[in-house]
Amino acid sequence: MKLRGEFESLKQRISGLEQENRSLEAEIDKYAAGEYSDRDIVASGYVTNGGKIIQFQSDADETASAVERPGDNNRFELELSHLRIIWILFSFVIAVYFFKKRNSGVDEYHG
Repeated sequence: MKLRGEFESLKQRISGLEQENRSLEAEIDKYAAGEYSDRDIVASGYVTNGGKIIQFQSDADETASAVERPGDNNRFELELSHLRIIWILFSFVIAVYFFKKRNSGVDEYHG
């Protein structure tokens, strides 16, 4: 009984996969013939004739800060990855300072 139930479920699954395979083969044949759906064209990044393009500009990912000097048109730019490295080094130095201070304070009491 149990094997018969498993056999039927596998048979249904195979049937579903065969149907999906046929639909995928039909889609591949359309692609080979050069027939593309509008959904595929838009998903590829193309814009339909008369379509509108909206562009969002954000410099947040490119630079962390830009400092302008008074009377100078040159900008100083610092990348976010460099700020992260500086922050990690600064945090490490502070942690070492406090651990040394704590350890030296413990030695004075147990002295």
